[in-house]
Amino acid sequence: MASAELSRRGQAARYRRGDRGEPTAADDLLDLERPEGDVGETAQQFVESCRQELNDKLVPALEDLKSALQEKHAEAVQDAAARLEELARRWLAS
Repeated sequence: MASAELSRRGQAARYRRGDRGEPTAADDLLDLERPEGDVGETAQQFVESCRQELNDKLVPALEDLKSALQEKHAEAVQDAAARLEELARRWLAS
């Protein structure tokens, strides 16, 4: 298995849900085989963009929402929910 393939599979492992190890949509996206050439490069850029969005924005917003709910902090819940709604709007618009 090529080094890039091993790296991609290692990244995919980080997106497993909970302790059950069930694959998520992010896992499926990372595990897709990509064609060679320009089309494959475009696909790789798309996957990396999705991964970055997931790690940099979605996961922190979900973690903030979870913390706010656990702490029963209504304003923080609303702020985290607003961030998630904005992310969803941008994803649906693209």
